[in-house]
Amino acid sequence: MNTTYHRLTSAEREEISRGIYACESFTGIAKRIGFYPSAVSREVWKVVKRKK
Repeated sequence: MNTTYHRLTSAEREEISRGIYACESFTGIAKRIGFYPSAVSREVWKVVKRKK
């Protein structure tokens, strides 16, 4: 399988943050920034875990 990976940029992380603040779904945020919803979910939970 030939898959390329792309790390989130700070701008993409900011878009996720704005979407969460606006109570937008992971799916809605993902569509807007061009990622899978699972990538958005992982990023959000990674930040939540770090803040504990």
